Amino acid sequence: MHPSRMIRAGLLAGLALVVCACGTTIEAADGTPIGSIAAPGQVAGGGTVLPDGTVLPEGATIGADGEIILGDGGTTTTTGGGSVPGTGTSSAPGATGTTGPVSPGAKGTGPIKVGFLTTSVSQAAQFGVSAGNTLSGEDIIKALAAGMNAEGGLSGRKIEPIIASTDTGSSSWEADFQAACSKFTEDNKVESVVGYDFVYLDSFETCLTKAGISHLTTGYDPGDSTGFQQYPYISSIYPTFDEKWRILIRAPYEDGTLTKESKIGLVVDECPAHVRAQQRELYPFIKEKDLTVAATMSVACPRGSGATASGVSAVSNAVLSFRSRGVDQVILDGVTLYFFAQTAESQGYRPGYITNGGAGLLDNNPLPEEQMKNIRSYGLDPSRDVSIKKQPPRTPIQERCIALVKKGGATLSAAADFAGAYSTCDGLFMLEAAMKRTNGTTDAAAITAAIQQLGTSFKSTEMIGSQTSFSSGDRSGATLFNVATYDTACKCFSYPGPAKRIP
Repeated sequence: MHPSRMIRAGLLAGLALVVCACGTTIEAADGTPIGSIAAPGQVAGGGTVLPDGTVLPEGATIGADGEIILGDGGTTTTTGGGSVPGTGTSSAPGATGTTGPVSPGAKGTGPIKVGFLTTSVSQAAQFGVSAGNTLSGEDIIKALAAGMNAEGGLSGRKIEPIIASTDTGSSSWEADFQAACSKFTEDNKVESVVGYDFVYLDSFETCLTKAGISHLTTGYDPGDSTGFQQYPYISSIYPTFDEKWRILIRAPYEDGTLTKESKIGLVVDECPAHVRAQQRELYPFIKEKDLTVAATMSVACPRGSGATASGVSAVSNAVLSFRSRGVDQVILDGVTLYFFAQTAESQGYRPGYITNGGAGLLDNNPLPEEQMKNIRSYGLDPSRDVSIKKQPPRTPIQERCIALVKKGGATLSAAADFAGAYSTCDGLFMLEAAMKRTNGTTDAAAITAAIQQLGTSFKSTEMIGSQTSFSSGDRSGATLFNVATYDTACKCFSYPGPAKRIP
């Protein structure tokens, strides 16, 4: 049986969102705020975006004949469906990945330094949870690199993993990630950074972009569409926050979970990328469909482990507020759900929950059953969304990942081990697929172009059915979502219906 994903770094990272009480506000049904929400300004800057959605690297210009002129003097011509930076071919939306290889220059040679982040969860014990892993992130990274090297590495180049550590329990995530970027850009000169990172930080993406390093992230929060324009070298397996909010508000409306009679409670944070996505996707749809938001809890954007006691108190106050205002559908992320539902049950309050995946995490950290019955988890990754009993069979790409780790000398056993391996594999496999199109080079613009050319050819270890879709202007690969609900017969979460395309 294929194991499901347990509570891991993503959950512990998100705890800070719940426990950071500063900036918490509750908004009444008539819109009158109790407190205030500081609206962040729009982030400026970034690469030029062509009409077809292609993002140009910094310094690139359009020549008189429509060719893209790269900052280093290289050029590429535009054709038909729009050009891709660093290529001589076009990639129209919906392409299947059959276009020719990117050819930016001579074939890369010698070992390739690849950056990876590991995530410690030093505050796990204080929350009474465990990551559940038997292997460390570093163990998995080194084993996977060794396994791939035994089969020739990346386009014939041996992988030299450069590993930087971060910690969800750190008082300053910015400091952790700045140190990581310095290790990647100054101490070791990595050619790409791949794999899981537990939080999206503009400072980290700025650092990598300035250094001309591609970032192939498998983190749950890769930022929003503005960030993808501002940082042209980031690509992601997971959807942008714009797409996540599109799923989280449109899909429940379309399947009848949300109606004009619903009294909605929103739990949101004030991270700039998240606020921008909410302003583009959440609030306009609520207004368009004339939905009722009875109460809102807003939490300051976490940038460190936060203040635990006051944060738990804030959640408790939100539950009281939501209940008193008759909220019957709460929209929130999977991390906040865990604490909100526990408090709600203690007060005999059982609203419906609309959350963005992760219900399968409750296998090992269960909520009261009466709360779990009311959860609808709109997710993209079966290993996070579905209980162990209902996991789909392993896919060929997952089997490849497991085999490579084993070849490198490590054995996956706990659910969190598999989850960590899949995240790492997706990042490395994306880089592998891109380098097959770049003649083995790792120029950031060329890697970005190659990712966009993958179309539907890239198979993910994490996404539903292994399916992804990249195209010109679309560097987030997720394409399908499904709704996990609680099955009282097996006392577990499953996907009772077919997957659907992201709206």
